[in-house]
Amino acid sequence: MSETSDITIRADADWNQSMWLIDGNQPVDLTGSRVELWVLPVFDFAGSPIRVLNSLGGGEITIDNGTKGAISIDVPQASVAANLPPGVWSYFLRVVNASDIVEYIRGNLTVLAGRTS
Repeated sequence: MSETSDITIRADADWNQSMWLIDGNQPVDLTGSRVELWVLPVFDFAGSPIRVLNSLGGGEITIDNGTKGAISIDVPQASVAANLPPGVWSYFLRVVNASDIVEYIRGNLTVLAGRTS
């Protein structure tokens, strides 16, 4: 079962966040896996996501320590402003490997407009 965790970011700032993926009381082994964070208008939305971040080469998610489940999200301000409109959105973070897809975290992603001048 996935953990619930809400995130708040600002459209006028970089989104830099570190997290550890835990299953029960053990770190998730990310070796050979891809990490994805999907931003949706609402949970279980069947249409196109607002944004998908991933850990593929050059992606905005970095696996910092695969055996300890450590990741970081690094989205530059220009990308936040261009791709994540202000509002309250739903998100889920999942790990994809050859044998399965497991969701570990879900919650609300609040994007604040920030300064406009």
